[in-house]
Amino acid sequence: MEEFNQAQDGNPYRVRLSARRANGFEDLANRLSSEDSGADIVIGYGYDLAFMDRGEYLSRQGGMLAINRKRDPGRVLTQGPLCDGCAPAGEESREQRMVPILWQPALLAWNETWAQELGLEGKVRSIAALREQTRAASQALLEDNIYENNGAGGLLLSHSPESALAWYTAFGGAFDPALAYPKVSHAEMDESLRFLKQLFLENRAWNSGYLSDQAYFAQRWTLLYEAQLTDIPLQLGQMGYYSNQDTWLLLPYPSSNGEGSISLESVAAAVKSSDQARQQAAWSFVRYLLSAKAQNALAELSWLWPVIGQPAEVAPGFAARYPQWASALSPQTRISFAPETKNWAISRLVVQDAVGRVYGLDPQYFGNILISLDATLEEMEKRND
Repeated sequence: MEEFNQAQDGNPYRVRLSARRANGFEDLANRLSSEDSGADIVIGYGYDLAFMDRGEYLSRQGGMLAINRKRDPGRVLTQGPLCDGCAPAGEESREQRMVPILWQPALLAWNETWAQELGLEGKVRSIAALREQTRAASQALLEDNIYENNGAGGLLLSHSPESALAWYTAFGGAFDPALAYPKVSHAEMDESLRFLKQLFLENRAWNSGYLSDQAYFAQRWTLLYEAQLTDIPLQLGQMGYYSNQDTWLLLPYPSSNGEGSISLESVAAAVKSSDQARQQAAWSFVRYLLSAKAQNALAELSWLWPVIGQPAEVAPGFAARYPQWASALSPQTRISFAPETKNWAISRLVVQDAVGRVYGLDPQYFGNILISLDATLEEMEKRND
């Protein structure tokens, strides 16, 4: 922010940061609509901003954010080239109210050293490799004469909204962009549910709330766990605490073709509807957040991925210091984006709940879960329309 205020040649605008409290998103929306709120820019998770906006609080981009060229954000993330100053969504509708400035991926943390000691080869990028490696780790803990860790060792489940979406997309699931609400494909969702259920029944997947995922990982109680980029500093701390020198990486979720799958949600910026001059100033700052220098700084501050290019290209020093940070990406990795529609903040929790129900039911009832999921997602759209 200081660089924007001081180092922009010919920049007539200045930005001031102030921290304020709001009692939920309805209160935040009301504050934004207030003439004396003093706020022009809001930064938050994309699904939260979408839920808050009803078409009257946030400004339309309307050409105020100069976009350099049209591009595929998934391709830019995995292959580049660096697009300094570009908005990640490309040249889409001028009605766009939110601009992603960072990506939050769903990933798997994997202990490479332990996998090698178990005689396993290669990273876990395919469904078959995940089954093989989780079986080997679980079996190793059954044979180590430590009763307390029996049943652990494979994949530690988080039951998070991010993981529910990630498993769905890992099996080829997608959302129809033509629909106003996120409707899942039954075939892919059913396949992912059956896979998770079977993995759990075979003791290759497990869950526990006694210790943190990072602590279990550092003690070799689990070979993999469902992770996010923000887990990196936590995991590094736990590895030091337990004097563990193992090499570990973050990987994409496995896929049938062995290339891996990553689902993304965004941190986005939005501008309050106000007079033309204030909106132009605010959008100018948003554009600055998409510059290579600002994206590098944002990545280091948040641990999230930049949106203007490959993470290792945008923040090479950070990627070199923390090899786990960009280890999940390859040119062939399938990239999927969450349907951050106005109700995704709630819908993602509904999908999470549906996936969590499979562990207590027989597979013959999964069809009922999917029917209930469809009805609930549609009802949420009607209720919040």
